[in-house]
Amino acid sequence: MAGLIKRGKTYYAVYYSGGKERRRSLETTSYQVAKERLRNLETSLASGVLDTQLPTKTCRSHLFVPIAVIELTSSLE
Repeated sequence: MAGLIKRGKTYYAVYYSGGKERRRSLETTSYQVAKERLRNLETSLASGVLDTQLPTKTCRSHLFVPIAVIELTSSLE
């Protein structure tokens, strides 16, 4: 079961996953919209569809394409 909190003007869902408290912004300032999004979040958590893990860091080697590959592909065109 998830809870609803308000920080500033934005509503957040608070729930436990893997023994840790998680907070997720519902990206709304409306209480009614926040309740609806909270219900959707609870449904996703119950069905296991929602990925609650934090994103992993991207390796720098995946960010940069070697120049040789760019030159090779441009010469093929």
